[in-house]
This record gives sequence, structure tokens and C-alpha cells, in this order.
Amino acid sequence: VFLRTALRLRSRAALPTPPLAQTARQMPQRPDNMRVPHPVNWTRRVVNYAAGAFLLATCLAHFPGLTAPPYPHYDFLKSMVPPWIPLPSSFHVLWTGAAEAMIGLTMITTHSCESAQWGFFLIVLFTPAHVHHYKTDLPLPDGTIASFSLHVFRWIMQLVFLAVFAYLGWFSKDKPERARRRSNRKDQ
Repeated sequence: VFLRTALRLRSRAALPTPPLAQTARQMPQRPDNMRVPHPVNWTRRVVNYAAGAFLLATCLAHFPGLTAPPYPHYDFLKSMVPPWIPLPSSFHVLWTGAAEAMIGLTMITTHSCESAQWGFFLIVLFTPAHVHHYKTDLPLPDGTIASFSLHVFRWIMQLVFLAVFAYLGWFSKDKPERARRRSNRKDQ
């Protein structure tokens, strides 16, 4: 045991030691190809994929040829657009479907905070349609009238989606494009 300890101490003494004046700030920066990537927040990534997949699934109801005839969601969505909103209701259904598709794709492929922020504002834009549906008691696609509990469930789900998009857009820690901008500023 004594001999092993002596050999270990002797090998440590042979290593060169940096001068004390050399601090971490004076150390050279790593080249760009050797940088350590930022840690990934897997919770944020999973929620991001789920929210993007949800938007891609719901965008299908906004286009007339993509849903089967027993589920006439396109006509139902056209009836949900309040009459005081200018331009035809079909235009609004189509552009919101295209926006849902674009935001969903960018959330899945880029994980950007900006796409989650756009998703947040898109959900806020749907609020007049939900209020109009509640006030006028429009029939659902299957012909039944929505109960009060269904409207409450819809409002709760809208608040949940707003919270998810707010978390992804403003409050999560894994923000790749902002982290890159910050690291580039520190190097200059």
C-alpha cells in the first residue's frame, strides 16, 4: 500500500502545473466545432412534439376534402365563425388551418420558441369562435346541441393549450436559438 501511494504521488508531481496567474478568463476559447452543446430539456421536447402533432391533426378539419363525409367538420367550423368578422367564413377556416399546419410543422422540426408563441396567439384568435358557438347553440357535426358541460370542457382545454404554448414560448429553459445568440455575444 505504501509503495502504491508513493508511486501515485511521484506520477502527480511529474505533471506540469499551470501558473497561478492564468485564470479561467485568460484561457483560450474553444473553437466552434468543439463547443459543448446546451443540455436538452426533454420535458420541453416531448411537450413540443405533442403540441405540434395536435396542431397538425386539428388542421385536417379545416380543409373540405380531408375529412370523411360522416364528419363534416369543415361546414361546422364555417358556422362557428362569428358574423361580425369581415370576409367569408370559408376564408377564415382555410387560413387558420394553414396557420395550424405551419406552426405544427415548425414546432416539430425546429423546436423554436417563436412558433410556440405564434401557437399561443392562434389559440387566442379562436376565442371569438368559441364564444359565438356558446351563445348561438350551434349543432355539432353529428347534429346534437352541445351541452353546457361540453362548453366548459372546451374552455378548460383552451386554457390548458394556452398554458402549454406559453410554457413552450416563454417559460421553458431549452431555448436553442436564444442560447446560440447568447453564446455568440459572449465570444465577441
